[in-house]
Amino acid sequence: MAFANAIPPELKVGGKARTEKWVLRSAVSDLLPRELAWRPKDKFWSGSGVGSLLAEVAESHVSESKFRAAEAVRRRAAIRSREELHYHHLFRERFPEPPAVRCLGRTPQVSPQ
Repeated sequence: MAFANAIPPELKVGGKARTEKWVLRSAVSDLLPRELAWRPKDKFWSGSGVGSLLAEVAESHVSESKFRAAEAVRRRAAIRSREELHYHHLFRERFPEPPAVRCLGRTPQVSPQ
């Protein structure tokens, strides 16, 4: 972490296209095929290929009845699926204070490929 934090921001996002992870991509550009080293960033589940597996595991922890019973929580947090409810519970266990939740971002729902 200390090493990553010591890297100047202009090296983390650089080049003409303001590419994320620019210094990392540059460092491996002669070791990896160009299409891999310079491919666009992707969601973890998509880039790693474990999207449907993560959803299955998460949903195994939240039954349909638990999902329906959590209607107030779902409405307040805009939770759309059993998987999201499971992640919400995990997050709240570790960060119970409301300010932590306000730090979270949200991306549009997409289906694993």
